[in-house]
Amino acid sequence: AKTLHLSRRPRLSIGLAMPSDLGPHSTPKDLLAEADKQLYLVKSRRKIQLHKNADPQDSKIPTK
Repeated sequence: AKTLHLSRRPRLSIGLAMPSDLGPHSTPKDLLAEADKQLYLVKSRRKIQLHKNADPQDSKIPTK
């Protein structure tokens, strides 16, 4: 495999949750839901930061 040289390198985002964060009666489903929530929080913060640093003339970043 050959490494691609990109101006914006891909990033890995993960959600992290621990049973101690949820309380004594949490289920595995609750733990996954919290990890997903944390994942989307990280991704939304990153997207906001990208938009703050973006050049308004840059057509590669979609606007909604």
